[in-house]
Amino acid sequence: MVLADSQTGGKGRLGRKWASPPGLNIYMSVILRPDETPGLASSPGLVPLWAGLAAHSAIMEFSGLETSLKWPNDIMAGERKLGGILLEARSQGSDMSHAVLGMGINVNSAESDFPPELEGTATSLMIETGRPQEIEGMIRALTLWLGRMLAMMGEPGGPETMLRQYRASCSTLGREVRARMNGKETTGMAIDIDETGRLLLLLDEKTIPISSADIVHLR
Repeated sequence: MVLADSQTGGKGRLGRKWASPPGLNIYMSVILRPDETPGLASSPGLVPLWAGLAAHSAIMEFSGLETSLKWPNDIMAGERKLGGILLEARSQGSDMSHAVLGMGINVNSAESDFPPELEGTATSLMIETGRPQEIEGMIRALTLWLGRMLAMMGEPGGPETMLRQYRASCSTLGREVRARMNGKETTGMAIDIDETGRLLLLLDEKTIPISSADIVHLR
């Protein structure tokens, strides 16, 4: 696990920049290896989900703030983004050698710390709770929950249990969404998440699996 006080090249999904002011938030990368991480090679789409569920659980336990998960890996406070997760895999020949799980959680950012383009869409634990939060304590809670989720994923029935918990915390399910992928847009009802972590959209009585897309909640 690598922690940074700030980042000069922080990034999120789809190459977006991640605002990383110093001393305020959690910027974390966790190195995962296939022989130590259940499902990493066979079902990599589940990894951001269990990591998101770990962050969601840690935030609620540490701060008392109710959060939700926007598929696949955004941590939300209402309709504002509190944190995000990015999984990047590296291969050696035809086999995955390792993956880096990047996590960013806004802990003590004020409204003025966000760039203008994130006004009204990003938030932090301090903004939502009305009080500063101890970053070290949040890191301990997050580390504990990542370990719990990793252990559960290696148990019989663990992935199914994780998916049930993720579905219960996912604000995307049951909503009409717009999915942007490969330069195209698809609008449908998000009805479920399958065993590989794909979002299932109902469109014209057809179910379409989405493995990677930029999701916008419409209503």
